[in-house]
Amino acid sequence: MVGTSQAAPHVSGTIALMLASNPDLKTAEIVTILQNTASPMAKCDRYACGAGIVNAASAVAQVSGKGADPSATAGGRTLRLGSRRG
Repeated sequence: MVGTSQAAPHVSGTIALMLASNPDLKTAEIVTILQNTASPMAKCDRYACGAGIVNAASAVAQVSGKGADPSATAGGRTLRLGSRRG
């Protein structure tokens, strides 16, 4: 499956993580952050495909005031939200 049926749960989950980190976010701020932190899709312009693939790690890092971990944004494949304790 592809498209909205797959994107909606990912975006919703990312928004939940963003709000858990900063409950004072407004809707417009959430939209802007999601668009600015999305990973662009290769061979697809913004008009046809939107801002790109949601990047939860970068979005949550931005709202929590922490810089995004470079490994969290590499290809949008690795998601580490927080430090490993151990």
